[in-house]
Amino acid sequence: MLAPLLSLWLCAQPAAEAPKPRLAVLDVSAGPGIDAAAARALTEALTVAVSHRGVFQVVSTADITAMLGLERQKQLMGCDGDSCVTELAGALDARLLLRTSLNRAGDQLQLTMQTIDAQTGQTLGRGLRLAKTVEALQRTLPSLTAEATGLPQPPGPSLLLPVTALAAGAAALVAAGVIAFTAFNRDAVDAAELKRGEAGMGTLRPASYYRGEAADIGRDKTIALVLGLAGIAATATGIVLWPRGSDESLALVPTAHGFALVGTFP
Repeated sequence: MLAPLLSLWLCAQPAAEAPKPRLAVLDVSAGPGIDAAAARALTEALTVAVSHRGVFQVVSTADITAMLGLERQKQLMGCDGDSCVTELAGALDARLLLRTSLNRAGDQLQLTMQTIDAQTGQTLGRGLRLAKTVEALQRTLPSLTAEATGLPQPPGPSLLLPVTALAAGAAALVAAGVIAFTAFNRDAVDAAELKRGEAGMGTLRPASYYRGEAADIGRDKTIALVLGLAGIAATATGIVLWPRGSDESLALVPTAHGFALVGTFP
């Protein structure tokens, strides 16, 4: 479904100075039980998300109202037929239309998006996301618009800092474990040697040796403790900084013929 849109985009740019293809972002259609304010917020966020890609000449809702007038816009927006799509695109001088709807799917919100070639009436791309909140859906807009318009997915958040913190934490914990094991092992050897010497079963070394050993072992235990705490802190930092998902999920939705599994599939 996405190949025709990519071809259309490439064909629309035979030279570096060729104008960008024009895409009209229609108002997000709010289904039953959906707050109109939530749909308006998604419309604004969607327009920004598409504009940021820099591929299309985006016609926003405000532009549509200015071009067509409010009454004519309402007439065309509420029409679902192919002729209405063609007429709307012609009025806007836009080859592409981006339609989005917001509905409830069980206890979740479902955002559905499709890009239409107004000249052929063909759907060039589509996408769907499920989330618990409107805010979570807004976080999916960059990837959803890329999916629906046939563009490459935007780069994900950098993992350099969390991965570095996790690696440093793991190294510190390993080092703390090795130092602690060595220190406790030396402590056990010295204690066994003192016990044998006191029982007359072995020769004791000078007292200064055991005092020095005790100081070294105490120092190593302190180092192991500090490294262990630092490792725990670094690991916790890496976990906190690790990019979170956008609350996307799957849901089992009742239909007229039973149930359907909808959502974002990897």
